[in-house]
Amino acid sequence: MHIRPNPGNEAHTLEDVEPLAFYPLYRWFTAGDDKRWEARILLSEDTGTELIKFISWGIGVYEGRYPFNDGLGLRSDDELRDLLVKLRAVE
Repeated sequence: MHIRPNPGNEAHTLEDVEPLAFYPLYRWFTAGDDKRWEARILLSEDTGTELIKFISWGIGVYEGRYPFNDGLGLRSDDELRDLLVKLRAVE
């Protein structure tokens, strides 16, 4: 399992690690184009399902269904890149 806290949110104890399985609701990562992206988990107002929104300044915003049942703290950068590629291909 890979827990990836955001900078400044270091996990030092098991109590710190547990919330990261469901949290954070946002995280920065670098895509294949070496651009920084922010990934955010949102709740759809229409359907109540979880959505993921990718935001990068100067590049764009992409949004789609979040296919996992845990937070971004357990997602690898590769998983986020793959999901971003799929959402970009749809548009």
